[in-house]
Amino acid sequence: MLRFISVVFTIIATMIGSTVAQPKDTIFYQDVSWSPDGTKLLLSRLDIKGNDYRYHVYSVNTDGSNYLKVTDGPDDCWTSWSPDGSRFVYASKKDGNTDILVRGFDSVAAMHLTSDTARDSHPDWSPDGKNIAFVSRKNGLSQVYVTDSNGKNPHMLTTDSVQKGNPRWSPNGKRIAYYGNIEAGHDSIYIISANGENKLTICEGVWPSWSPDGKSILFTFDHDIYQIKLGDTVKTKLIDNAYFATSSPDGKKIAFIKQTWKAESGWPAASAVFISNSDGTGQSRIVPKSTYLGPSEF
Repeated sequence: MLRFISVVFTIIATMIGSTVAQPKDTIFYQDVSWSPDGTKLLLSRLDIKGNDYRYHVYSVNTDGSNYLKVTDGPDDCWTSWSPDGSRFVYASKKDGNTDILVRGFDSVAAMHLTSDTARDSHPDWSPDGKNIAFVSRKNGLSQVYVTDSNGKNPHMLTTDSVQKGNPRWSPNGKRIAYYGNIEAGHDSIYIISANGENKLTICEGVWPSWSPDGKSILFTFDHDIYQIKLGDTVKTKLIDNAYFATSSPDGKKIAFIKQTWKAESGWPAASAVFISNSDGTGQSRIVPKSTYLGPSEF
């Protein structure tokens, strides 16, 4: 279970310099994804109660209302909506191994897209709904794979020795952005064609997310959120002390996560979900609304 969050806490461990007494219960939001119509968010939420760690998927309206638990866990995270908004894909350890599952919002039944001994995670649905990209350790390293949306015809897209994470389809479905850890020890953003060719290195960072027009990428670097235009070398800081940013379908807003508390060692941690304008201004806390996040609030 803790393997899900190893990268997360490595990055956010120093995001807040001061520490406070540990809350009785801690909620950590790991990732966020917009519904195709821009009215809802899916959230991967980790509840920490003592030594008990449990992931669940939640949904919430973008104004913070109608906060609902969608999955029962105990380890469900890394979400992506289908283009028509009727289903979502996610990583789950429900059956003992971390696989990629798909389910609808009107049913609790989930379909396995992967069922093997390798750890599969970070799924993303293609804009045309025909494919799903994800990360798997089938060959011993974390590589980007693509499968049909029904789980058929899986194939490995990347082949180098870089450990991969967070593949994201471009709006036109022709390219995929992802991040990987290179030999120098830092993470960089890469882009490849949907057929696995024409790999480009963009800049240092993690958790890339395309703008709706496909001309720029949001990403996390050094505990802050940046944006870079493709073909440019200058990255622009948008939001301090935040991570995992993603643009709304109309490009007018950004959803992202901020850490709100950390232990002396940087782990466990607590975080909250925010929405801002596309330039990082006008930040509004969506969940939780209060200063501290206890499960009783929900």
